[in-house]
Amino acid sequence: MTNANSSRWARATNRAPTGIWRPRRHRADICQKGCGRGRIAHHLATLTGGQVSGYNIDPNQLENADEWAARCGISDRLHFKFGDHHKPLDYESESFDGCFSGQSV
Repeated sequence: MTNANSSRWARATNRAPTGIWRPRRHRADICQKGCGRGRIAHHLATLTGGQVSGYNIDPNQLENADEWAARCGISDRLHFKFGDHHKPLDYESESFDGCFSGQSV
């Protein structure tokens, strides 16, 4: 992809030429399905300036995610809790601007 084409593609899709998703709304509230140890949630919160609520089925990973958020100083924007894809989740309807899932579904 040439620079001219990649710039047009980035403007049209709101993505960087590398394919990184960039939300159209600053301070987006995002749900991360299968948040693991919270590293991607940290990246999404840093990228958007918003809140990320992640859930996971592994309590050990959730504990690690909470520790990571505290160590990085953004516990106020990263929220992790237990959740299972096969059961209703404990979030209000329309709570999020977007949802992210990687390798969990």
